[in-house]
Amino acid sequence: MLHPLAQWNRLVRTPEGEDWRHRRTPDGRELSGPIEGDLPPAILAAAAEHLVAHATSPDDGFAGVREGHGGLLGSHGSNGRAFLTFTDDPGEAHAAMLAESIHDPFNNPYQKAVWQDGILSREVSEGARLELPQRNHVLFAAPPRAFTDPDWVAVAPWSDKIAEERGFPPRAQHPSLLWPADRAWILVSEIDFDSTIVGGSAALVAALCADERIEALPLPEGANLQWDADDVNR
Repeated sequence: MLHPLAQWNRLVRTPEGEDWRHRRTPDGRELSGPIEGDLPPAILAAAAEHLVAHATSPDDGFAGVREGHGGLLGSHGSNGRAFLTFTDDPGEAHAAMLAESIHDPFNNPYQKAVWQDGILSREVSEGARLELPQRNHVLFAAPPRAFTDPDWVAVAPWSDKIAEERGFPPRAQHPSLLWPADRAWILVSEIDFDSTIVGGSAALVAALCADERIEALPLPEGANLQWDADDVNR
């Protein structure tokens, strides 16, 4: 039964110890669990239309991007980013790999780790964070209205311009936190959950739940969204 606190693993009746992400029904259908920590740009844009309509400062606000997103920050050593160059010459490929490597332990075992650029500048990478329990975020001044356009990924300050220069399509991690300057609401998209939460007025919640582009349900105050909190589908 689908209800506001439903959890996928309970809906598909996953036996203890088995993989809830991929299930097969008795009639042969395959079921895949929802993706965690991913808010598609089109869904965020649909939600943002309602968010800006319920804020007095739609052009003034803040966005927090989780610092652990791969390649976002630069660091000494590996930062989770790697671009491979394909060539028909094995020797050339090997040389390129060593040139891109953070160190060559066979030929220079005492080489110090060098700074590896990330998507964001070194100044931002080494700067202050918005620190929350078990989650740190890079905070940006960001008008909520900008997210009503699904193409916000192309202009976000944290979009991966280096990857674009190498032929990849525009890409940017969705904000984990988003709120207007008037604090009329807050959007929270936790990386380890399959849901995005919006805290706001009853009118805003009703508008989001009525939008057919968004799969949204009202949550009671203090709702528990842990994987084992679904008491209805046990």
